[in-house]
Amino acid sequence: MEYESFLPLAEFGDHEDAVEKVIFFSSGKKLLTLSEGHLALWNPLERVKLEEFRFDGKITHLSLWEERNQIICSFEDQGVQLLDLETKRAVYCFPKSLGEMRCLSFAKKEQLLAWVMDYELIIWNLKSLQQERKIVFPSREILSFAWSSKENGYAVGDEDGVLTFYDLDSSKKVWEIHLQGHPIRAIDFHDSDEFLTFAAGEEIHLRYRGSGGSMGELIGFEGSVHECCFDPLGNFVVAASFSGSGDETIRIFQVNTYHLIRTLECEDLSACALSPKGDLLIAGTKEGTLFSFGIAK
Repeated sequence: MEYESFLPLAEFGDHEDAVEKVIFFSSGKKLLTLSEGHLALWNPLERVKLEEFRFDGKITHLSLWEERNQIICSFEDQGVQLLDLETKRAVYCFPKSLGEMRCLSFAKKEQLLAWVMDYELIIWNLKSLQQERKIVFPSREILSFAWSSKENGYAVGDEDGVLTFYDLDSSKKVWEIHLQGHPIRAIDFHDSDEFLTFAAGEEIHLRYRGSGGSMGELIGFEGSVHECCFDPLGNFVVAASFSGSGDETIRIFQVNTYHLIRTLECEDLSACALSPKGDLLIAGTKEGTLFSFGIAK
């Protein structure tokens, strides 16, 4: 993909509050955007709203179970619910847990759901709707979580800059690295499952999945990075800096050279996502609008 040629294409959207999450469907032809208790379904190519959902409570985290056309939502006061997009009704309400939800992540091949609160991780089996395990981190404030690409392990990052990789079957720690003073807010695994990227403070790190050894760093931000991911082919890393400590930019780096190849500015940036084909990037803002970036045709 010629990310060097990415430009702002259009502004659209009408959320009343800040856009907090942007999720593409695997086809790239549908897009979910979230703000407070308002969820919208879009055709991102035509920038047309297909459906919208309004809830009484605030949704803090969201994950998509595309095969069933369902979403998994964490509500501020109503716990975690499995909702059907067609009927707009709850299919299942999970038992409530104490603590502030930090992450909600679905492993589609194994159909496992991980939710992370301040100091604990709970993994649910969605086939049986049973809790599989619970891991307590008594002295760690967890900020980020990601399943490995083969879904046989997972990584958690915390407020103090500690990143730990665990084996799923045994729940044993495989490796751990410490970057003191650099909160780890986002993690993503390469499709090959041979390495991963994560955001720590203002820097993006590349590490070997097997050992945690360093491959290099991606530098260029002037504020804290809150999102990062590999592009579909795994040749580039797309990262975004926002919130009060961010510089409101999306930056694209080439993995094999570590070079910054494109910087996209977005005022009041609050969320972003790259399409499954890598040809479209959608950014949400604090004002409730959406911006699309890509190659002008």
